[in-house]
Amino acid sequence: MGGVRPAAAVVRPRSTAEVAAVVAACARHARPLVPRGAGTGLSGGANAVDGCVVLSTERMREIVEIDEAERLAVVQPGVVNDDLRAAAAQHGLWYPPDPASSPWSTIGGNVATNAGGLCCVKYGVTRDYVLALEVVTAAGEVVRVGRRTAKGVAGYDLAGLMVGSEGTLGVITEITVRLRPLRTGSPRTVVGFFDTLAAAGDAVSRVTARGLQPSAFELIDRVCLHAVNSWKHTGLPEDAAVLLLAQTDLPEPAAEQEAAAIHAEFEAAGAREAVFSTDATEADALFDARRLAYPALEQRGDAILTEDVCLPRGRWRRCSPVSRRSPHATTC
Repeated sequence: MGGVRPAAAVVRPRSTAEVAAVVAACARHARPLVPRGAGTGLSGGANAVDGCVVLSTERMREIVEIDEAERLAVVQPGVVNDDLRAAAAQHGLWYPPDPASSPWSTIGGNVATNAGGLCCVKYGVTRDYVLALEVVTAAGEVVRVGRRTAKGVAGYDLAGLMVGSEGTLGVITEITVRLRPLRTGSPRTVVGFFDTLAAAGDAVSRVTARGLQPSAFELIDRVCLHAVNSWKHTGLPEDAAVLLLAQTDLPEPAAEQEAAAIHAEFEAAGAREAVFSTDATEADALFDARRLAYPALEQRGDAILTEDVCLPRGRWRRCSPVSRRSPHATTC
């Protein structure tokens, strides 16, 4: 029969030793084990299966160490993404991966799914920042993989193999991540209003072909904007079929020059209107709309099938017009 099948038990360990004990017990009794972070994933990897043990990492929320000299942090898997970012900022450092669920999702879940985020177009995804992992294998054995150094070229990249494995290769109990210096510039945002997805895709191709590299590059269609407006009453513009958001984080005067170049390419691609956002609050509201797109559609009661796809930039020009029944909220 279909439908939701209940778990046999839920455990909430606080340490690696407790995780290892749970995994070993499940192995002895041939009991399925499902690791779970905050449950914000869109692929169903944290969903229980019939008779399983759900291992929740929600109580493993310690930031073990932030090393300013080595620019790294060591955290337990239940640490929330935004909490790590805030803690790193106190040391003048920055953790770039920022999935749309960053206020709620955990670093362990981000590693398990190789989460990207708004900044991935310039700064990469989670795998680019994972240096080392502590993992409990299916037999309950605790192993460490990876390194703490900037250079690490010997042997297999077992830490990289674990990233994106969604709990199928082991349960992650500690993560060492690379940090970057905290950004100090004032971001400049360019917003393009387009009548078709194809025109917005052309703008993306033009921007990248010119060698420009926005720190965030996001596309939101009218369906998503309407859902966010209905839910949060934000008053965001819905008159265009597609909004394209580009943000630069370069220092001045390079930021002004890059923003102007992006603006020119938006216009060259046929934007109905392209504007600079000089209001940081307004710009944040637009990017927040991107983060809230899927929750807003769920609040509306829509059934959503999410496919995280990617295609070569040059093929954007072949995109078909936006369908009102197929919402798009995309990192370009």
